[in-house]
Amino acid sequence: MKPDGVESENATPSDAPSLRRQAEESLRAQPTRSGGRLSHDEAIALVHELQVHQIELELQNEELVRTRREAEALRDRYADLYDFAPVGYFTLDRVGAIREANLAGAVQLGVDRGSLIGAWFATFLHPDNRAGFAVFCTRVLTGGTTEMCEVSLLARTGRGAWHAQLGGHADAAGAAEYIRLVVTDITDRWRIEDALRESEAKYRSLVDDDITGIFTTDHNGRILDCNPAFARMFRFASVEEARSTSITETYESPADWAALLDQLRRERRVEGDKCFRRRRDGGRIHVIENFIGEFNGAGDLIRIKGYAVDDTHRYQAEEALRESEETLQGIFRAAPVGIGIISGQAITMVNDQLCWMTRYTREELVGQDGHLLYPGDEAYNSVVQEVDDLVARDGMDAHETRWRRRDGTCFDLLLTHASLDPSRPFERIIFSVLDITKCRESERAIQVYTDELKRSNEELQRFAYVASHDLQEPLRTIVSFSELLKRRYRGLLDADADEFIDYIVEGGRRMQTLIKDLLQLSQIETEGKPPVKTDPRNVMADVLRILESPIHEANATVTVGDLPPVMVDAAQLALVFTNLIGNAVKYRRPDVPLEIRVSAEQEGTCWRFAVTDNGIGIEPVYFERIFVIFQRLHTRDEYEGTGIGLAIVRKIVERYGGRVRVESMLGEGATFFFTLPAA
Repeated sequence: MKPDGVESENATPSDAPSLRRQAEESLRAQPTRSGGRLSHDEAIALVHELQVHQIELELQNEELVRTRREAEALRDRYADLYDFAPVGYFTLDRVGAIREANLAGAVQLGVDRGSLIGAWFATFLHPDNRAGFAVFCTRVLTGGTTEMCEVSLLARTGRGAWHAQLGGHADAAGAAEYIRLVVTDITDRWRIEDALRESEAKYRSLVDDDITGIFTTDHNGRILDCNPAFARMFRFASVEEARSTSITETYESPADWAALLDQLRRERRVEGDKCFRRRRDGGRIHVIENFIGEFNGAGDLIRIKGYAVDDTHRYQAEEALRESEETLQGIFRAAPVGIGIISGQAITMVNDQLCWMTRYTREELVGQDGHLLYPGDEAYNSVVQEVDDLVARDGMDAHETRWRRRDGTCFDLLLTHASLDPSRPFERIIFSVLDITKCRESERAIQVYTDELKRSNEELQRFAYVASHDLQEPLRTIVSFSELLKRRYRGLLDADADEFIDYIVEGGRRMQTLIKDLLQLSQIETEGKPPVKTDPRNVMADVLRILESPIHEANATVTVGDLPPVMVDAAQLALVFTNLIGNAVKYRRPDVPLEIRVSAEQEGTCWRFAVTDNGIGIEPVYFERIFVIFQRLHTRDEYEGTGIGLAIVRKIVERYGGRVRVESMLGEGATFFFTLPAA
């Protein structure tokens, strides 16, 4: 309220003379009490009164100046609080445009404060929040009150989450003029809440997905809660089904549940309990369980928390390991070879066979070094050095040596060492001992026999070669002169003489053929060359040229398939094909055109060749007999031959590591198979 006679609330003491003049002029203009001018006393009194008013006015002006300064200071303080408050202050007009904003609000929106004035506040909100914010603005404007409304908003700028308080400001007539808006950044709180929700979800996921069965029961065993792992472990259809049952149903004996309760009452918890439990489907599993008992103030058990792990696979593995260890111990004790273990340089374990072989007792061997078993220092040091080198390089070794028994006799043995820990090869070494004394004696005897056999074979081969060559000359003489007698004197002598001469000629020719075949058989080893890469197609071409005449006479058709290269001597392969195709021509059926097929197909690392004909065939009972030298299935009157051809085939094929066999049915032809290494 302004004082009387003061034009402005901003009046100061310097305005006092002017005020006094205004007062004097006012007095002159006023009528006196008697209707005329004031008397002297009245004037003095009036001046005094004016002076009092002047003093009062000066005091009031001083108070007004002080109050104005305090108000300005207070306004500055509130302006600082307004701008630098931790929350954003905004004033919005009725259409939502920003009229005022403090510095914190501009920072929250990420926009310069000068650019905010006149902008619509809703443009800074997430599109999903604008409609809801408009509803609150309408509510505070139409309500005509200043009640606060709250809404959580998400910044379009991505700065985070806001908490907004809205209030409408009404004029004197009660109409809403503008909206007051206070915005608090709650991003950190939302992040904490989100992290808490994620943590809870993660914990729940861990509990649900854990392989550990987690469950809670009451004191009677009724399942109050469990995770899916528990339901799966005991073959419940679902967690809900498990919650409708009692944990006691999984126990094999009611006494087991009673014993658990008793132990919980005494110890409050049970850890590492191992037992078998029954599943819902009747199967048995081995579990490891932990239990924690919860008790009330009176000490009564009210709830049990449990954790169960299906230990069946580990339990079975341990059982299998125990059985394996027992088996290995049994093998160790009953092995037909001597077995021992060395730790450092000392023998720590031996089996019965080793004791029997060395004639020492177990007590005499354990704790000793290997020097005890060797005939002398030189042999022992040599073996130790060799073992160290081999074990250090490969982790194991094997070599032959000699040991001395307790009674002083020596024996040959095969000694094998292997490190039980490759990372520390010399810490523990297992060794095995095989007595090879009889083997060495047999080898020496076999060597003597082999040398004798080799010498005998060499002599036999020399004899066969010399005999074959030496027999050729008299045979040629006999055959030549027999044929000469046949030409000159046939018909001049009697019939018996002609027949005798025919016998001599035929016998001489058979003897020549037989000696020739025997010579070929004896020369397979002596004259055979090392295997080289050979093209069977070229060999077959040579064979067909050699056999062209008999093939033509038999009116035979020979079909040769794709023959791959093999490792063989070409000359000996030619003998194989010659004998097989020659036999096919010889043993043909007279009423059926002869067909011969030569083919090959892969068999492992070898090629299997097949020579097939449609001749007279062979009975299965004779399959092995036909490959034996001089074994014939027909008389010489039926078919010519010496019975050596298939023996030559077998010897050549087996010389190169192959095998030969026949498949046939009487009257339906035959197929001879033989294998040779691929080139």
